[in-house]
Amino acid sequence: MIHRSIFDDIGYFDENLKVCEDYDMWLRILRKYQFGFIDEQLINKIAGHSDQLSFNAKFIDIYRIIALKKHLNSIYHKEIKDALIKKCDILIKGALKYNNKKILTKYTTLKNNLQR
Repeated sequence: MIHRSIFDDIGYFDENLKVCEDYDMWLRILRKYQFGFIDEQLINKIAGHSDQLSFNAKFIDIYRIIALKKHLNSIYHKEIKDALIKKCDILIKGALKYNNKKILTKYTTLKNNLQR
């Protein structure tokens, strides 16, 4: 559960993102607020239906990278950088598999810049 004042503070979904808008929102919440953990299943998650956006979006990790890059200058810089490198690796692997030179070049360059 999230108090409404948190949404007033951090905003809602970034409608510029085709997918991963929830991922982006959680990153923004995590940047400013602490989380608690309840070690008990409280909901049943149902996923995998045919109209699920994440199944219809190509290169979904591109949107995760967009969301993560917004937080590079936060106190979680190292963690964000590590997550970005992992997401680049996923895209690079797929680009190699499908011979997508554009994706390969862009995310190899980003990964190399992050590793400096």
